[in-house]
Amino acid sequence: MHGPTEPEGRCPSFWITGPNPHGAGVAPVHMLGDKPFCLYVSEAMTKRHADGSMHFYPGIVVEDEPGYYMTDWDYGIGFADAVAAVIAANAKRGMGQLEAMDILASSMRASR
Repeated sequence: MHGPTEPEGRCPSFWITGPNPHGAGVAPVHMLGDKPFCLYVSEAMTKRHADGSMHFYPGIVVEDEPGYYMTDWDYGIGFADAVAAVIAANAKRGMGQLEAMDILASSMRASR
C-alpha cells in the first residue's frame, strides 16, 4: 500500500483515527480497520535512487498481522535519521516506542 508524502502528516484514506486503546487522556492512535498500527524501518527497507544512493522507506506494521505494508515515504539516506523520523511520526499519532514494539512483536508472532 502506498500513501502520500508523510512528513506533512496527511493520512491515506485507509487510516482511521480512533481512541487510544491504552487509556483515556492519551492522544489517539491511527487504526487500520479495527487494529492499531505503527511505522517501522529497518536497514533493509531501502530503495535505490537514480543517483545510486540508497534511501530508507518505512513500512506500516499492523497489530497481529504478519509482515508490513511498504510506503513511498522517503526518509532519506541516514538510517539514524530514518529511525528518528519513524519514532517522531509514531509519537505524533500517540504511539510510544513500547507500544510500537508491542505491535511489531505481535506481527512477528503472527508470522510464525
